[in-house]
Amino acid sequence: MKVNTILSRNVIIALIQRRRKIKKRFREYWVHPILSDRLVAGKFYTMHSKLLDYPRKFFAFYRMSITSFNELVKLIGPAIAKEDTNLRLSIPVEERLSVTIRYLATGASFNTLSFDYLMGASTIRDITKTTCEQIWNVLQPLYMPIKQEGDWIKIADEFYSRTNFPNIIGAIDGKHIRMIQPEHSETLYSCPMDNLTIT
Repeated sequence: MKVNTILSRNVIIALIQRRRKIKKRFREYWVHPILSDRLVAGKFYTMHSKLLDYPRKFFAFYRMSITSFNELVKLIGPAIAKEDTNLRLSIPVEERLSVTIRYLATGASFNTLSFDYLMGASTIRDITKTTCEQIWNVLQPLYMPIKQEGDWIKIADEFYSRTNFPNIIGAIDGKHIRMIQPEHSETLYSCPMDNLTIT
């Protein structure tokens, strides 16, 4: 009985060691040959400069205007810029932003973007993560500042003056309440249940 236990334990240890060896595979390439033509055939280098000549196509591709894209480059560029090293050139700020905006605009997987932009999927993931963090860090104080108590009171007062109803912060959100239609508000309070409601 003890021999079987020892034998089975040794077999299990051998299987675990084999799995660990399989997991510790080394990289075959510094840059995969498929991805090595990024500066010539990558989507940023083939499409971006052409899209700048056609604002509607640029908007359709990035879901933002050229002006907005350039403004974002100015705002977050210093935070996401990397330095070139002796081993490789860094990915430019515009390309980093292009990858991130394309990811946000399409919801494409990192693997799909990897083949489009000719970068590794892990590189795409890292670029997207750091760029999104910097977009938030830079734009949040400008466009979504933390409100003070006076700001909330002002918002509540404006809401009350517009609706003649107190701003009770979501207590009735999602609940349809039947009401009498106010004058000149034909479609403002319509509901698919054939009633006039406020939610």
